[in-house]
Amino acid sequence: MTRPKATCLPGGSLPGEVANLKILAERRILQWDTEPGSDRHDVLRGGLLDLRTHGDFRDAVCVADDAAVASVDDPSIPSIPGDGIYYIVRGVAGTAAECRRGTYGTTLRDITGLACP
Repeated sequence: MTRPKATCLPGGSLPGEVANLKILAERRILQWDTEPGSDRHDVLRGGLLDLRTHGDFRDAVCVADDAAVASVDDPSIPSIPGDGIYYIVRGVAGTAAECRRGTYGTTLRDITGLACP
């Protein structure tokens, strides 16, 4: 059984949500504001058609696992006619990574967005 990552709180609180997520002009750099409780981030990407079809994040892929900076270069952004993409970013803090990962925003996202360990 997989437990939501947002429930494990050893030795401190979880990182909060990141803010100001944006894709820069060249359309391959994703950037956000550093979350004060995080020292690195995980980034997931998925297709809107898959999200609409399944109603969850099972088809999301890991773009960055434990990124130390508040941006990621994603040159493989898919170009699928009639589809769009979404990104989900969560903060990670400390050395006990499994228990110090922040939330992707909801328990549903945390449970199904397991492409980044």
